[in-house]
Amino acid sequence: LRVLEEAGKLKIAFTTGILLGIGENWKEFIDSLLVLREIYRKFKHIQEVIIQPFIAKIGTPMEKYPQPSILDLIKAIAISRIILDDEINIQTPPNLPEKQALSILPFCGINDWGGISPATLDYINPEKPWPKICDLKNLSFGCGFVLRERLPIYPEYVTKKSEFIPENIKSRVLSVVDEEGYVRGDDNLVG
Repeated sequence: LRVLEEAGKLKIAFTTGILLGIGENWKEFIDSLLVLREIYRKFKHIQEVIIQPFIAKIGTPMEKYPQPSILDLIKAIAISRIILDDEINIQTPPNLPEKQALSILPFCGINDWGGISPATLDYINPEKPWPKICDLKNLSFGCGFVLRERLPIYPEYVTKKSEFIPENIKSRVLSVVDEEGYVRGDDNLVG
């Protein structure tokens, strides 16, 4: 938490998250979100909170540890959205939940699928391939949302909180985004 606060003091836009299902109870989960919200309100630098379900790995001490259910993930996302309101983006990686559960997640509170790539693996969970971008675009559209490409810094930090962009790269950032802060020409997303 100290690193998160120091980043806020330095005006560094920050991503943080909670790994769901590693032993915390719901009260601890909620307490963590409340602390993140408090730090955000002080510094305005937390771009997103990633709600990521624990995935057991073979050959690790937790290989037999139970993974959170899709209902746990849905509950965690919904609680996160209630606590964080629309102040902070909420992301869940789309390669971790079961494919048939993805279409419910935007309605539970996520507004970002995270960094997906047709060119690279998920290096943390290489056994879980990324969905095709065109499939995720169609799924998002079917839920009433539009999949848009963004930079690592969120659009609202480009358009409304530009003090979080270092001066030495600000002109480069602005040269590749549209007026909403999304990557210009993202209608060519493929996958």
